[in-house]
Amino acid sequence: MRVAIVFDWLTVIGGAERVLAEMITLYPTADIFAVIDFLEDRRILQGRPVTTSFIQQLPFASRFYRRYLPLMPLAIEQWDFSAYELVLSSSYAVAKGVLTGPDQRHVAYIHTPMRYAWDLQNQYLGGGSSPGWDGGRPVGCCTAYASGTSCRGSGPMS
Repeated sequence: MRVAIVFDWLTVIGGAERVLAEMITLYPTADIFAVIDFLEDRRILQGRPVTTSFIQQLPFASRFYRRYLPLMPLAIEQWDFSAYELVLSSSYAVAKGVLTGPDQRHVAYIHTPMRYAWDLQNQYLGGGSSPGWDGGRPVGCCTAYASGTSCRGSGPMS
């Protein structure tokens, strides 16, 4: 069975990355995908290569990848998983938005939401004043996407 494992982003080792390590142990031949991969300690990947999105190549992505949050759902949706029978996503942000077909299984391991999406958004995104990147509609829509809600309707994101 052909298996893909999709992860939000690889920058540091934490709880979500430990779940990824277990998924790799369970499916040692799975292909691994992440929006970006700037992980220094690569032991959890067990020597496996990681396919990254176009965001990996954007300017300053290694340092300011959080600023690209509004583009991450698009990045996840660009991958073609039609050759895989099983797609596992380990997600606290956007990986669960992976697109699969009706004849595929998508099993999503959902972690607690990104803390900064609600209570630490301004600090996490830098607290600057650039519209759209820190509290504007694109970030609001992306956090709505991450929480499974819509950015349309009433309130500050409408």
